[in-house]
Amino acid sequence: MSESMAFIGGVAVAGLAALLLLKGTNTPIQTPNFAVPQMAVPMTQTQPMQQPPYSNLGQPVTPNQPLPSLSADQRLELEKQKMQLEQLKGNNEALRLQNQQLQNQVQNLTQQLWNQNYLANARTASAPP
Repeated sequence: MSESMAFIGGVAVAGLAALLLLKGTNTPIQTPNFAVPQMAVPMTQTQPMQQPPYSNLGQPVTPNQPLPSLSADQRLELEKQKMQLEQLKGNNEALRLQNQQLQNQVQNLTQQLWNQNYLANARTASAPP
């Protein structure tokens, strides 16, 4: 159950990140040909060399590439989205902890019921006919 909750949380964070990438801005820099960098795939001997992803300006995308100058509204929106992302990460961690607590409770209850059932069966088996 913990893996499924972690998966759901990861999907939620990935979905938010995708929305942030796809939402974009209304600047003339963005075009319909905007290339979203693809996730790195481990290279194998059978896989041909891949070109690095390119930004819409034809330059290779680097992880620490500075953002183009943003307007005050765009910076404010970006900060709001960063805060929302941090809040979602916190919510995800809280849900992960709650899930772990519930799993522990279920495990304890299951153990108690098993012990009660075992004792009841032992009494029945040892009782004279």
